[in-house]
Amino acid sequence: MSDTFTRKSANEWEWQQGNKFYSVRYFSSTKRLIWSGWTQTNNAPEFDAGYVQSAEDFLASGAPETHNPPQALLDDLREALSQIEEAPKRGGLFGWFK
Repeated sequence: MSDTFTRKSANEWEWQQGNKFYSVRYFSSTKRLIWSGWTQTNNAPEFDAGYVQSAEDFLASGAPETHNPPQALLDDLREALSQIEEAPKRGGLFGWFK
């Protein structure tokens, strides 16, 4: 397995294993991760069922067994989630702006 992945944005990562593609995306509004997998065909991608996981569960238990992300991605994702959770919460009149 390759330790290569692409960070598509501040909250989205992708990797490939053979002819299978995977991604994980973090949604700060729900504090959940969505894990996806698909195979590219001649006509269009064929998606597997997605997997929803709380960020808290990921930090405690790791990635779901249905996905096997590179260790470097797991490290980057843990670091990103830790920074998000440690960010100071804004209060007062402008506290709801994010």
